[in-house]
Amino acid sequence: MDQARQAVVLAGAVVDLSGRVYSPGALHAAGGRVTAWGEPTALRGAHPDAPLVDLGTVVVMPGMVNAHAHLDLAGPGRGPVPMPPGAAFVDWVREVVWPLRGAADAEAVRRTVQAN
Repeated sequence: MDQARQAVVLAGAVVDLSGRVYSPGALHAAGGRVTAWGEPTALRGAHPDAPLVDLGTVVVMPGMVNAHAHLDLAGPGRGPVPMPPGAAFVDWVREVVWPLRGAADAEAVRRTVQAN
């Protein structure tokens, strides 16, 4: 396999989809996908030509996707609603978020969903 497209990644721990923890752990990635995971020695033996990437003590786990959205804060042409530098979060919510949410009606949310 092309070495530029594969690697054995070492980590302090690897958690698989069943919740099993390999500590220390490793995974093999090839072609942009995780192809195997488990004990570091086993993966190094199975993929001796793969470059080694050591992540140290991190924990590697299945992808966690933050799939929530605030459709009432992002509308067509609105863009992100930044918090001013030095502002307190609660002030930003009171002064920026709440007024925008008060202005959002069902039609505005529908247009936002269609635009995104």
